[in-house]
Amino acid sequence: MCNDYEQHILWHEYCQMMQALELGVPTLQSERDLPIADDIRINDLGPVMRAAGNGVELAAMNFGFPPSRPRAKHRASRGGSRRQGYRAASGRRRG
Repeated sequence: MCNDYEQHILWHEYCQMMQALELGVPTLQSERDLPIADDIRINDLGPVMRAAGNGVELAAMNFGFPPSRPRAKHRASRGGSRRQGYRAASGRRRG
């Protein structure tokens, strides 16, 4: 997968395409929502088309990948330290 994208679609071309597809353009959006960018890399913001009501809108989203998996949390044993658990299990007493 590529890690560097560019965005060179002009606002009026985007509007023409959306009208041709009969999706419409939200009235609150403008050229500022579709900035031209030579480089959009991982962790950069970039314009994304997403569903909004019965239409589509542009939203700035972070380009990246979700974490591979959550990290395991270290948990202490129920009986306190491991040494105490060993003593309790073996029947040994201190002293």
